[in-house]
Amino acid sequence: MSTSDFDFNLLWQNILAFYQSSEESLLSRSGELVLSKDFWDGLALGIQNDVTDDSTLCHVSYNALYTLITTADLEFLTYAATTLSKGETPSDMGFFMQLFESMAEFQIVFFNVYSDCYIESLLIQLGKITNSNAGAGDFLVVVGTSLLEYFYLESGYTRALDAALQLSDLRNIGL
Repeated sequence: MSTSDFDFNLLWQNILAFYQSSEESLLSRSGELVLSKDFWDGLALGIQNDVTDDSTLCHVSYNALYTLITTADLEFLTYAATTLSKGETPSDMGFFMQLFESMAEFQIVFFNVYSDCYIESLLIQLGKITNSNAGAGDFLVVVGTSLLEYFYLESGYTRALDAALQLSDLRNIGL
């Protein structure tokens, strides 16, 4: 396809039609995907050496972090109800102490994930993308090509993932 064959108006119309349609796709469900435990399980498995082994220190540390984040009581009303059930009086200072303790626990568990998983290598790769012209250019070409395939040519791996989403429910498939 030459540059003269490229129609920017058609690309723009496809992008607008996508955002105005109610059809489910990978992009329209990305918010649900980022909030799902399956996504983060897949990410934790993907950054370790053996991507099939869920008994490694990385996966165990990740599960501890996920549990800490999802079960942390960060609201005053929850703190007050717990304190009153113990027969004590809730106070602002007690609530701040609980928040401080939760933040300290988060730091400890996060650094366990950082050391057990290969997050340092992931951060190095992100640094290469943002600090080198070649890395940034490669990243932009990949993102641009993916957008071009999805919206203009209506092909590519994202369309294949959309087809898979149409066949099944996102909550029932592992990533």
